[in-house]
Amino acid sequence: MNRHEVTLYSQNNPAEPSLDEIARAIVQYGHMHLHLTGHVRKGNPNLNFGEIVNTIRSKAGLPLLVFK
Repeated sequence: MNRHEVTLYSQNNPAEPSLDEIARAIVQYGHMHLHLTGHVRKGNPNLNFGEIVNTIRSKAGLPLLVFK
């Protein structure tokens, strides 16, 4: 996919709200972008947006982000 002049990046647009599954797909497929759909946020009602992002990043072995 990345052999063309215009680089295309895959995106994880999760079909289910499982943060474990989202992180697994990021690691398995090397996604560079994550689309946090409404059902992911609604499927994890105890976490705010930043907490969802950092939970996924942590599970995928990525550094956490600082939100202001």
